[in-house]
Amino acid sequence: AMSVMISGLSIANIAGVPGGAALGQHLGWRSSSPAVAVLSLVGLVGVVALVPRTRSAATARPRLRSGLRLYRAPLVWLAVLTTALFGAATLCLFSYLAPLLTEVTGLGEHGVPVVLTLFGLGALGGTVLGGRTADAHLFGTLHAALGSATAVLLLFAVTAELPGCVVALSVLLGFTAFAAAPRSTPGCSTWPRRHPRWRAPPTPRPATSAPRRPWLGGVVIDAGLGHASTAFLGALPAALGLAAAQA
Repeated sequence: AMSVMISGLSIANIAGVPGGAALGQHLGWRSSSPAVAVLSLVGLVGVVALVPRTRSAATARPRLRSGLRLYRAPLVWLAVLTTALFGAATLCLFSYLAPLLTEVTGLGEHGVPVVLTLFGLGALGGTVLGGRTADAHLFGTLHAALGSATAVLLLFAVTAELPGCVVALSVLLGFTAFAAAPRSTPGCSTWPRRHPRWRAPPTPRPATSAPRRPWLGGVVIDAGLGHASTAFLGALPAALGLAAAQA
């Protein structure tokens, strides 16, 4: 169920991210904002029209205090740490992928949407395959995806000037990132039953790693290390996330 939900994000990477890049190139960067607003309105209308109304079976109203008690468990913070590190690892590079492609790899601006589309296709494939394998090998899938993402980021850094390698590694990065996404986002309904030590809610990764993704990459670029250094930097939290997942 989690992989089906996240496949929507994968599809957004196929259409939305390249589409936004193309809009920015032809109509200016502000053009993407009204486009997002229109698509959001379409999505809202779809939810109101198509999602059935349901009544909660719970006898008592949910309380914020009860949810916050979850964070008293140290292993919950281990899950939060894993998801935050992996999210930061992938998007530390992805946030600066467009300038890396044009300034380091040497691709033209028209090639950027193409590479972003390939990243999205890899993400969709990783979501589908990872969702299937995780049902039988939950932590094996997570460990394999985290380890593979670390290797892909390191290879990305050392081959950033080779267009063919960068294009192929962009697909692999999308695949490995989203193969782990349903597994590294705790709160999936099957995890508490099968693996009680992973019972964190599904929100920590975007909440804790999102502000750090572009900031970390910007720090190393401002230090004069170049755009390719964001891949080296991303490999570090990916490796740490792998270590945390195995703890």
